[in-house]
Amino acid sequence: MSTEHAIANVLITTVSGALLTRLYFREYKELLTHRMRAKLFTLRDTLFQHAVAGRVPFNSHAYAELRERINASIRVAEQINLIEVSVVHELSTRRPDMQAANTAFHQRWAEALELLDAPAKDVVVGLKRQHDEILVRKLVFSSLGAATLAVLFVAVRELVIRTPRQIAQMRRPDLEFWATRLPHQTAT
Repeated sequence: MSTEHAIANVLITTVSGALLTRLYFREYKELLTHRMRAKLFTLRDTLFQHAVAGRVPFNSHAYAELRERINASIRVAEQINLIEVSVVHELSTRRPDMQAANTAFHQRWAEALELLDAPAKDVVVGLKRQHDEILVRKLVFSSLGAATLAVLFVAVRELVIRTPRQIAQMRRPDLEFWATRLPHQTAT
């Protein structure tokens, strides 16, 4: 390889790496945050529509708690990532004040749910589950390791599922054509 080719390879690799890094750390994460916020706004609107329709009382503690959780998630959407959540989780298990706040939230949530009738409770619990799923998706797909695993999963799925289907759908003459061109292994 000539010096010019080596320099060109280094430049191409560097520029490509810089562009991919920018795409991941800026554009991709902004897209994830935007999508998360849009889903949370829709979820909050759905909660409001259930309250307007009378399925969940506006003045219930469960409505207020869930609305506050959704609003808080909207406010901090760009900060939600695996490292932040891991640090907060670790602190909440070690610091007494954070343990107390976590326990108090779970107690308030359980008490608020007990005050609802069964249909309202089902609605609120279902919306809380959707909220949690939105957060988990953001955590998974904003993590570089998780994003890499997702790409690998898609690649393996394509190789394992799609490629054999495409081969199976090929006409017999096409297969014979390729069989004559592939190197044959011989036993030693």
